[in-house]
Amino acid sequence: MITEMVAVARYENGTYDDVSKTTSQAFNGQTAQSYEAALIALARAAAETGKVDLATLNCLDPLFASDVRRTAIARWTDLEAIDAGFSARTAADYVRIIGQIGRANGIKTKKWRKNLKRNPFLHDGLASADKMSPKNQRFCERLVHEPADVRTFLTQHLRYQDMAGDILATDKPLPLDALRAARRLGTCAAFAALEIRGAGIRKGSALAAHATGTGQNLLRREAAGKRWFELRIAVKDMKGEYVEMPPIPIHDDKYCGYDVLDWYLQYIRPLFNFANPDWCEENKRARTPYLFPSEQSAAPLRGSVLYKWITRSSADIGLAMSPHNFRHGFATLLLARSWGNRGRAAAYLGCSVRVLDTYYAWLDKRQKLEETQDLLAEALAA
Repeated sequence: MITEMVAVARYENGTYDDVSKTTSQAFNGQTAQSYEAALIALARAAAETGKVDLATLNCLDPLFASDVRRTAIARWTDLEAIDAGFSARTAADYVRIIGQIGRANGIKTKKWRKNLKRNPFLHDGLASADKMSPKNQRFCERLVHEPADVRTFLTQHLRYQDMAGDILATDKPLPLDALRAARRLGTCAAFAALEIRGAGIRKGSALAAHATGTGQNLLRREAAGKRWFELRIAVKDMKGEYVEMPPIPIHDDKYCGYDVLDWYLQYIRPLFNFANPDWCEENKRARTPYLFPSEQSAAPLRGSVLYKWITRSSADIGLAMSPHNFRHGFATLLLARSWGNRGRAAAYLGCSVRVLDTYYAWLDKRQKLEETQDLLAEALAA
């Protein structure tokens, strides 16, 4: 029922074209999944607080009732207070999405939207959406202050490759735990190579990449004795206002971006059953075209799984981070050198300069403070 409700909101009424037989989309498939997550969270809160018996529902209208609304928002407020990994920013996003999806399905959500504006907890969540989270800022500040962490950050694809290579260096069949560890580390190596030696793309764009098939957008190139991969990201796989990315090259050079991706395609990707041609032929299954396949099907690897794999693998090398920290790290390294690098950072991340001004204002303020301190020191010396 949640999927159906989100689908109704996804396609804009009155935009059907009878020639192409298409309807304009208000948001893409990746966004639809996050919208479903908001309604799942609402259903869970309603069930956990005893307001709704999910087993008896034949429609979702009861989830939008006033008593459920008040109870769900109060529960999310409590979760944030006990530091349960649930933030005001997430709650505000959920309330915004619930209002949008309900309204598109003919449900009155005016009071949800009023809460979003007037509830102090949700208001704080909205405000935090316009700046970097404290956790991400701490990660960026660590890169600014610790040169050793910068080296770890920029060479992690090689570290993951070495760790996976140690697991594969055996003539014996791999036990399941070792097989899964090799898949995890190899995937992290390839994803990091795309980010570090390609561009700071979002994880959704990477997980949508095709390594084979008619929709292939990771291509091998060779000219004048040089080799590189080229990743082409479709506009539909970009997020919101973010600008179209040009073809992204991953070159064969001393930073090993090409080498790591080539190794991943040869030795790691075939460890996933649905990317292994022999396994697919033997089991009469269609091969997955995705660069990063799921362990259980021909679908792409889920974003939540990549998140867990990156956080676990990065902790093993002493620099705990999430997939999105690649983007924050690149922007920090460029802007810490000079605030004038905003244009370069925006091009590398595929975003606007305005977004950088919003999220990295703390870094600009820090630079101005230090510059002022230097000027005062020079005045004192004079």
